[in-house]
Amino acid sequence: MKALLVSYFYEHDFGGAELVARATKKLLEERMGWSVEVACFNGGTSKQLGAIHRLPIPFGFHSSPQWFKRFVLFLNNPLLDRIAVRQLRKKCDPAKFDCVHCQDLNSLLVADAFASECRLPLILTLHEPVPKRISPGVLPPFIARCVNAFMSLRDERIRQAVSRCHTVICVSEFVRKRTLDELKHLGAGLELVIAHPPVEDYLFAAASQPITGRTASFPARLLYIGRMTAEKGLDLLIEALPLVKSSFELSILGFGGPIEGRIRAMANKDARIKILQAVPHTEVAELIQSHEVVCCPSVVEEACPKTVAEARLFGRHIVATDRGGIPEILENYPRAYIVEFGSKTRGECVAALAEKIDRAIAAGMPQPFAAAELKVEDQFKSRFGAEPLYDVFRLAQWRIKERRRGMSR
Repeated sequence: MKALLVSYFYEHDFGGAELVARATKKLLEERMGWSVEVACFNGGTSKQLGAIHRLPIPFGFHSSPQWFKRFVLFLNNPLLDRIAVRQLRKKCDPAKFDCVHCQDLNSLLVADAFASECRLPLILTLHEPVPKRISPGVLPPFIARCVNAFMSLRDERIRQAVSRCHTVICVSEFVRKRTLDELKHLGAGLELVIAHPPVEDYLFAAASQPITGRTASFPARLLYIGRMTAEKGLDLLIEALPLVKSSFELSILGFGGPIEGRIRAMANKDARIKILQAVPHTEVAELIQSHEVVCCPSVVEEACPKTVAEARLFGRHIVATDRGGIPEILENYPRAYIVEFGSKTRGECVAALAEKIDRAIAAGMPQPFAAAELKVEDQFKSRFGAEPLYDVFRLAQWRIKERRRGMSR
């Protein structure tokens, strides 16, 4: 099988979706023997060998790929779609491929246009529910309403594109349920399968080692990993720190973002806050293991944040919010401290976050799991390993080949 993987930011170190795209390519090539070429926007650092078709970033965004990504997230539009489709036609020969795999809802209309024109089956991985919207609290209310109104103009085209997909893979039950509710008027024939983003093999290998922690004489070590944006809740976490009664240090492994200046200014004033240098993902294991508490205070309804899954894999205490698919990852996890947003005001959320951090710190050093807990954690590992995704693609491959045989008769 030969596939074209469409992932706008495949080579950019911005988030979990890009890691999943690269992991998926590796799985398809190494375990299933597929040949996979990639179409993505230019501007990142090459991550893997193989054919990569880089689409030029539009004029005006060359110096800031991070801001270009935010533009695509919030203000994607038909003009950008047309430009990307035109570039895709120039760079990719459809006769080479058996299918198209879209790893990015932002690029769905582009991947759908290319697949439809070339009569290729389209496999979609949904990292967020349909329709795409700005969550409350990310932007000022008036601006959020305007952006959401702009996004809604694409809703029907996206619904139709999803309904045409050969296979739709949802990264969480949260995404599956929300998307099914949105698309139910299109008929009962649409099937959405679940395959959580697989945790990398090198993290599984590192997690098999005994749990480590610092001695109780040190301040508790908290860790935040993610972009420095309001939607990730980093500003909420910073606001909660003065309310934390326990002794702590906070390490921030943060990619650039709109609130980076504010966070660095706070770190300069508070010696307990340390901003870490970026590290390869292969070194994340050591980083997580050297901290007792991992904080994931997301404000947006995240589908399936990898940091939460990685923190659970290493048996850390996890302070997180109840947004999106986060509760799925932490189901039956005894070391989870979940802040329920509900109808709380911002101040109440900040206070609740501080209280959960204090409770996580009071729990002490993470210890080896008891026998009953190990069974639960083994089930978690099976859900977040590579096998579920492998099974989905193996079935998709069989269906594509059967379809091809039917067309040739």
